[in-house]
Amino acid sequence: MSTINDGSSLSPVTHYHVAVQGIPLRDWFAGQALAGMISGLDAKSEGSQAIKPIAEAAYDFADAMLRAREVKP
Repeated sequence: MSTINDGSSLSPVTHYHVAVQGIPLRDWFAGQALAGMISGLDAKSEGSQAIKPIAEAAYDFADAMLRAREVKP
């Protein structure tokens, strides 16, 4: 079984008055991508059918962001 690069954990910070401590960077990136992807979603007509594909896509974006961080200029 392969290990997923989670980008290590974020340093403790306060974001929008909510303490974020120890969240893996991969999860943070996925959450940020997810927020953007669902911002225009009509939950009543589209939400229930799109939940899994959207969540998977959010982690695809997070993985791409982690790979981009590894590229040296």
